[in-house]
Amino acid sequence: MSLNENEKTILWSGCRSLVYLLLAMLFIGFIHHLASIYKAQTFAENGIVENIQLGLLLCAGTIFLTEGICAKSWRPLMFFLASLCFLASCRELDKTLDELIYGLRWRIGFVFPLIAAEYAIKHKETACKNLVSFIGTSPFYMMFCALIVIFPIGQCIGHRPLVINVIGESQMAQIKELFEECSEVMGYFLILLASIESYISLIRKK
Repeated sequence: MSLNENEKTILWSGCRSLVYLLLAMLFIGFIHHLASIYKAQTFAENGIVENIQLGLLLCAGTIFLTEGICAKSWRPLMFFLASLCFLASCRELDKTLDELIYGLRWRIGFVFPLIAAEYAIKHKETACKNLVSFIGTSPFYMMFCALIVIFPIGQCIGHRPLVINVIGESQMAQIKELFEECSEVMGYFLILLASIESYISLIRKK
C-alpha cells in the first residue's frame, strides 16, 4: 500500500502515541514496584516518589530549555515551557526552600516564568507565532492531558472534604496522599514525554 507524506506522518504519530501509552503503563508498574519496597514511606515528604517527581520536572525543563537554545524560531515558547517546569520543581522542593529562603520560600521559583515572559514580550511576534503553531499539536494535547491528570483528577479527587465524605477521617491522610502524589507523578511523566514529542514533531520537523 502506497502512502503519501501526510499519511506517513499521521501513521508515525499514531505509532509514537502507542509507544507513549506503553511507557506510561511501564512507569506506573515501576511505581507499584517502589510501593512494594518502601510501603508507607513511598509518598513521604522528600521520599522516593517526590524525588522522582523532581527529577521528571528537571529533565523536562532541561529538554525544553535545550530545544529553545537550539531552535531560535521556537525559543520564546520553549523557554516559557521550561520555566514552568522549573517553577513546579521549586514547588516540589517547598520544604527545603521554605527552610533556606525566608519570605519568598518556594515562590522564588516564579522568577523563571517572569524571565521567560520578559523574553517573550521582547520577541512578541515570534512568541505569538509559536503559540498559534503550538495549539493543536500533539505536544500541546499531551501537556493539556497532564494538567487534567494533575489538577482535576489529582487535586480535586484527592481533596480533603471528598475523601472524608467517602471513607471518613481514619485513613484520610494516606488516601489523599495516594491520590495526589500518584496523579502528580503521572502528570509530570506526561510532561516529560511532551518535551520529547515537541522535539520530534516540532523542532526536528522544522
